[in-house]
Amino acid sequence: MGTLYFYIPTDGRGSYLVDLGYSCPQSILDIAGDTKDFYIQVSSEDADKLSDIEAMVIYGDEAFKKQIMADPLLALIPAVANGRLAMIDGSKPIAAASNPTCLSIPATIDEYLSLIRGVLE
Repeated sequence: MGTLYFYIPTDGRGSYLVDLGYSCPQSILDIAGDTKDFYIQVSSEDADKLSDIEAMVIYGDEAFKKQIMADPLLALIPAVANGRLAMIDGSKPIAAASNPTCLSIPATIDEYLSLIRGVLE
């Protein structure tokens, strides 16, 4: 739980959410700056810098969600404090949504939208 990884809009996972009408929090864009990487790393000690994150899509199961929500540093992020975490379980077919492609989007779009709408809206 010491490091958080965020996909940014230059990556397919991040741009997919933007394409669906969601915005990337300004704190993530500021930390990313002009990086050429497809993700950024944020130490959990810097969680207070993520005060504009109201909801998150996370790859993991419900046990992982509980672990995140129990972490006092991560609880500084409003999305964590308020339980607004959409969990993409890697052991289920919805995991294909984590890598949007011309095959995975039609196969997962309904379930993916249902999952994230409950958290992101």
